[in-house]
Amino acid sequence: MPHKNCNRIPADIIEQVDLLKKGNGGAFKFFYDLYHRSLYGYVFNLIHNGTVAEEIIDDVFVLLWNDRKKIKDANHLVNFLYLVARRMAIAHLVNLKKQVEMEEAWATYQYEWVTQFDEVELAKDKILSLIFQHIENLPSKQKEVFLLSFAERLDVHSIAKRLGTTEKNVYKHLAKSYEYFTTVFPRNHMVFTLLMTIWQ
Repeated sequence: MPHKNCNRIPADIIEQVDLLKKGNGGAFKFFYDLYHRSLYGYVFNLIHNGTVAEEIIDDVFVLLWNDRKKIKDANHLVNFLYLVARRMAIAHLVNLKKQVEMEEAWATYQYEWVTQFDEVELAKDKILSLIFQHIENLPSKQKEVFLLSFAERLDVHSIAKRLGTTEKNVYKHLAKSYEYFTTVFPRNHMVFTLLMTIWQ
């Protein structure tokens, strides 16, 4: 789980990484529960298909288990998860492009980085990864509301209806998320700029 001070990793996280490398099923479940939701939001934000996103996340964790002995530390584990998820999402989009019946849907994605990566697109990808890592620091309900707004692009009314709550509560959770990110990133940071573009 990302922390404001990246040099200070909680002892329980370090312990769980060691247990995972030894083949401990409980440690695997620990990281699955910890990162599943944010990884899903990250992949969904790329491919806009919930069913496929779930399949990709399952495949990511299968690969994590198979390659667990190669994991160096907690930071390496997080980078591994997001890098593999991104590559699988890109592979899915490439396959869509090759299918004639999906050409119209493919055009709406406009992900030029699928075939031609450039520095700007890679930077955006890294920024999205950073955002989704920091989402893990939000309280559960606040995180749920934020993901519906940021990852699924739902408006306040739709979020309130989905969660069975009031629009006032949704605004409150989004405002607190905004406050959190302003404490983590300066207003001129690219992460903050991207968030403000989406929230406008």
